[in-house]
Amino acid sequence: MAEEKTIGAVPTLATIAVLLIITAVVAVKYESVLFPVHSMSKGEYKLDIAIRMVDHNPNDEQARINLGWLYYNAGNYTDAIKEFEAAIKLDTGNPVAYYNLGLAYIELGQLKVAEEQLQKSLQYSRHPDLVFIALGEINFRQEEYEDAILYYEEALRWIPNMPEIHMMLAKAYEESGNIEKARENYESAAAYAPDLQAEIKKKLRRLK
Repeated sequence: MAEEKTIGAVPTLATIAVLLIITAVVAVKYESVLFPVHSMSKGEYKLDIAIRMVDHNPNDEQARINLGWLYYNAGNYTDAIKEFEAAIKLDTGNPVAYYNLGLAYIELGQLKVAEEQLQKSLQYSRHPDLVFIALGEINFRQEEYEDAILYYEEALRWIPNMPEIHMMLAKAYEESGNIEKARENYESAAAYAPDLQAEIKKKLRRLK
């Protein structure tokens, strides 16, 4: 009797095979439910998590900013703006929310509104270098080169060794007709970024 009990407790090969087949069928049929991460791209997964964070705590301004930034990077500027505006309602002195909002409006071509939001960011920001760059970009796009130069110069005061700012300044000076300053900033950009030297040499030859 003891031997029969032991044999009865051990699954037969047929039983094991049936269980494996059932498991495989269920896994294939309900893969998107059981393993949702595998059916998403990395970006979609991050976005899904950010949405869940906002749903869990809609009064968390940082969660709103994070979600808005993911929308921004995905090219969904309308939803990005909604999240940045929601963050500002929760914290009217948040410089990052104003800055991101300004960037989104730049992408939509609404430069006047973008500038208004960036100016608000400037009021609250302790490190306004990126804000100055964005304001310079707005003025450059509007062919207000002298104002663009002022903003780029301000940004340069915060991060003097950033080659991208020197490149922006060089282009603004070139458009304004100040070839000497354009050349000076192109050369500074090359000094900070050796990988740009080939491109900058072409620009310098053009200035002759």
